[in-house]
Amino acid sequence: FANDPRTDLTCASGCFCVCNPGPVQMCQPPHLRSIQEPKLRYDAPDMFYAQHIQEKLTNEIKAQLRLWRARQQGAHTSFNIDLSHRLQNLLPTLELLQHTNKLTQSSLLEHKADVLSESKMWHVEAMALNMPFTDTSTVLRRVHG
Repeated sequence: FANDPRTDLTCASGCFCVCNPGPVQMCQPPHLRSIQEPKLRYDAPDMFYAQHIQEKLTNEIKAQLRLWRARQQGAHTSFNIDLSHRLQNLLPTLELLQHTNKLTQSSLLEHKADVLSESKMWHVEAMALNMPFTDTSTVLRRVHG
């Protein structure tokens, strides 16, 4: 800070301030100290907790879907656990095959036939959710919307 507002000030940034009588002008100190640690610390995510959140979110989405469908259509909604696991693994498998350049037309047809064989026994409505998790209510609003 300048003590006398009527004096000329040379700031640390090299600028020259000509101050009129009035409020005190503030110059940047020559060396600002950082409050950030010199070396950033990275904590790996807690995979068990992430799995717990995913399971809770999955159960909440299922419960809300049952409720929404019962209100709108009077329909009973059930979830086939085996099919759910197979579909959950399908997208990462296809992405891995594509990433390693092993995704061929025959592998696509094989996966498609697998899913279609299940859908003959069940009426399947599925979608992939790919969004950042902030909280359960935000995810449910996006699913419902």
